[in-house]
Amino acid sequence: MRRLHFKVKSSVKTSNLLMLGTISILFNVVTVGFFDLIDIFILLMFIITICKGYKFKRFTFYYITFLTTYLLLSSMLGTVHFGTFKVENLAFLYKWILPGITIYLLQTHFETHSALRDLKFTIKLLTIGLSSWCIAYLPLLRSGFIVGNIRASFPFTDDFAVSDAHVLSSLLVVLFIYSFDDKRSLGNLVLLLLNFIAIMFTGSRTGALLVILFLSVRLIGLIYATVRSLKVSKNLLLFSLTVALLLIASAPLITNYFASNDMASSLINRAVAINFSDESSSSRLNKLSIAWNQINEFNILTGAGLVAARLTWYDNTLGIALAHGGLLLSGGLLVVFLSIVFWYYKNQRFVLFVSLVLVSQLITEHFLLSRYIIPTICCGWLIIQDIKLFSNKTL
Repeated sequence: MRRLHFKVKSSVKTSNLLMLGTISILFNVVTVGFFDLIDIFILLMFIITICKGYKFKRFTFYYITFLTTYLLLSSMLGTVHFGTFKVENLAFLYKWILPGITIYLLQTHFETHSALRDLKFTIKLLTIGLSSWCIAYLPLLRSGFIVGNIRASFPFTDDFAVSDAHVLSSLLVVLFIYSFDDKRSLGNLVLLLLNFIAIMFTGSRTGALLVILFLSVRLIGLIYATVRSLKVSKNLLLFSLTVALLLIASAPLITNYFASNDMASSLINRAVAINFSDESSSSRLNKLSIAWNQINEFNILTGAGLVAARLTWYDNTLGIALAHGGLLLSGGLLVVFLSIVFWYYKNQRFVLFVSLVLVSQLITEHFLLSRYIIPTICCGWLIIQDIKLFSNKTL
């Protein structure tokens, strides 16, 4: 009996490392190379969990084992062919298996009501912190307190002149999609509005596109449910109408603010402008071409490998997947995504969440960034557990 009490208490303490790591995203501290502060917490939690003898479930075990073996093999073949060995790129091995590690930690420590409640609170704190920071960034920049790019970076970044707004925007969208159905209350409504404004203030087209896609799908789902059964949850209908009325009522204030604020106006214009010929879009296509040309010289199936890839980052998941593991890695990731969607196909909220994350990865390579992928997986996990434990009803 004492032994059981010790295990539960120890597990709770270990789970705090994931929550502390998630909150550490608010303090954008890079420790060594590709590793952020959140990676230190995750690796420490992973080591402790392994030492305690917690077993892997089948999916996470196969994901980590097969992916590690395959990437090491493709890297060896690529090094032999190209004669290149970038030792620092071995860090990508950890980045590729990090989703499996995160899922393993969630399966081990976050299945009880109390643990899930704590994780929900952590995600809400992260949402409040990042949204408030993005909104406060422009006044701080205008006052001269901060010197840097007009597009916000993560808090406490070393150099605000080099913006990582695209990553910040992608994470804010994930938090927005999760929070939309988390709790229909006035507090959550205000948080959604702050989150939406923060996304626009990053000036990211990817963020704006994903929010528009999400809201469009939800609106279509609401209309379809109304037409089909004429029975829609009163709470959902009231919440949706409140959101619409609030946006309409605040439109004049928002318009006046943008008209009198050149910085805010330029950010919004950038976010909603569609231009595939600008520098960022053309850079993504160029890097994708570099990845394809390199593997076409050697082996399109296995790619160039981690340490022989010509570029470090490719600005999109497809490009870096082709470079590191060829068509087999790219196809394998797609199969994993589709398998997850198929497994939880009845959970429409989760399917929509995963689908939009997949769309975003066609434009970005944030799948390999710890400060994006860990909170994203945590949000997906909470959506699954909401259905299993709390029986939330969604469209």
